[in-house]
Amino acid sequence: MNSDYAKVYIGGEHWDSVEFERAGKVVVIKNIDLSTDPVQLELRPVYDTLMPVTLTLAVKDFKRKRVKRMYILAAKRKVKFPKSTKVN
Repeated sequence: MNSDYAKVYIGGEHWDSVEFERAGKVVVIKNIDLSTDPVQLELRPVYDTLMPVTLTLAVKDFKRKRVKRMYILAAKRKVKFPKSTKVN
């Protein structure tokens, strides 16, 4: 994982089961427990000039998708990190 990519937190804990695709523009988060509804994800950028983003995903947001010979549940969201108001 490149250090420039955002860190993923679920339930306040760092999530390690993450892959980045398309030069870091797509985040694939694996092994999410969908028994808790809604699922809250937090993406924290590495740079202090950007603020973290919290996503709340309901279980109904995950759609069945076929990948080769296997089916997975996937949810898509676009995220733009807002600039931080903190001044150094």
